[in-house]
Amino acid sequence: MLMLLILCLQFQGASISELIDPVEEPEIPRSTDAGSFMPGSADRDLYLLGPGDILTAVVEGGTSEALLAAGVSPWAYYAVSGDGWLSVSGIGAACVEGMTLNEAQDAFQQKVSRYYPALRVALSLAQPRLVRMEIRGMVGEPGTYLMSALSRVSDLVTTAGGITTFGSRFGTLLTEEGDRLAVDLHVDPSTGLFQSDPYLDRGSAVVFGECVSPVFVTGYDLSQVWDCRDGETVRSLMDGMGGVGDMDLSASRLVSDGASLPVWSVEEGLLRTPVHPGDTLMLVAARMPVFVGGAVNVPGPLEYIPESTVLDYVLLAGGAVVDANLDGTRLLRGGDVVGTGGDILDRRPRAGDAIEVPYTWISRNSDMLSLLISLSSVALTVWAVTK
Repeated sequence: MLMLLILCLQFQGASISELIDPVEEPEIPRSTDAGSFMPGSADRDLYLLGPGDILTAVVEGGTSEALLAAGVSPWAYYAVSGDGWLSVSGIGAACVEGMTLNEAQDAFQQKVSRYYPALRVALSLAQPRLVRMEIRGMVGEPGTYLMSALSRVSDLVTTAGGITTFGSRFGTLLTEEGDRLAVDLHVDPSTGLFQSDPYLDRGSAVVFGECVSPVFVTGYDLSQVWDCRDGETVRSLMDGMGGVGDMDLSASRLVSDGASLPVWSVEEGLLRTPVHPGDTLMLVAARMPVFVGGAVNVPGPLEYIPESTVLDYVLLAGGAVVDANLDGTRLLRGGDVVGTGGDILDRRPRAGDAIEVPYTWISRNSDMLSLLISLSSVALTVWAVTK
């Protein structure tokens, strides 16, 4: 009977372990932003400490044997506890939640000074805490992410795959206290930073909606929609996008109300032509030059001319030198050889291609030939003397 009872219990235990699966939390992607943090990059007067932060406490000048015996370490890592307290060995503990780094350092300096007036303690952020943030709306991969407390909304957007084609750059950061902070990911031309890009440490979620006043931007390897803000002009729109980049502004146009308007002039640069919702900004990438090097008279970059051949570019580079080997000419694209030999002289390169005209074998090995001739002369001289 006892053996039967044991067998029944073992069977029941195995059945329970097989039938009841443990409840696991969904895996939350973790941002690489926390891993790229460099100590000292946190603003000591703005970053607010909280549970999970890891700090470094350094006693300047080191410690004596007596201080070591009292538990004072010259250098160590300490974590802010879940209730916001920081305990430093041999010095004491203080609630640092909500304090800046400088305020926390002053608090511990006061504790040190009571017992060791000559000592100075320095606190620095070794690793920021992680915050769980949700992002919703018009981003590539909405969801929940673990981000560094030093991250901003723009970092979360990048981690979530960026703003989608028809997404707005205006968003909202919902805080844990129930407040709503405005987000504006248009670039401020005076600083080169986003107009409003709050830190994530106070937030619980970020929301980006659909663009309601769109300006369509095409060409230049992109097809996007940008918000048409109040009083928008070509210049302010391009500034909000982060600048002009590598574009041929003289060929770029604004299509507005059926008219094709220039966006740039030699006299004024980017124009202040008004932009309205529904307009299309057509950007044209700047044409890269064609590079010609090797056995030509004037090697260097040349303006791209669509109908020109390899031989045309060689002539534009001053022509081949006397000891050039035109039959060995090479055409390179992106670092790879796409053609070689005399047959490519009639081919039409693309913008950004490189043309390499080699020297003849005799020219490339002239030093070796001179050495061989010299050695031969010496050998003949020695032979003649010995005879």
